[in-house]
Amino acid sequence: MVVAAPFTGFSRESIQFLVDLAQHNDRSWFQPRKGEYERLLKEPLEALCLALGERFEARGLPLRSDPAKSPFRIYRDLRFSADKSPN
Repeated sequence: MVVAAPFTGFSRESIQFLVDLAQHNDRSWFQPRKGEYERLLKEPLEALCLALGERFEARGLPLRSDPAKSPFRIYRDLRFSADKSPN
């Protein structure tokens, strides 16, 4: 069982990180800021997945929310893509 802090939302700093990422969508910008990404976005998203999973189960909904599987990867697999540009 994964134990995470309760989900309290995404901070303004989290949203600003996404704005900055949209303006600097390349590996050289992201790599030194990966720790910020994990703290500001990945950890709260994992907490959200856990909170949703608990609510789904409490209501008897046949849905699963797994922090390891529910979010999409941040890296796009370009190996077989004709368009290698960041989207």
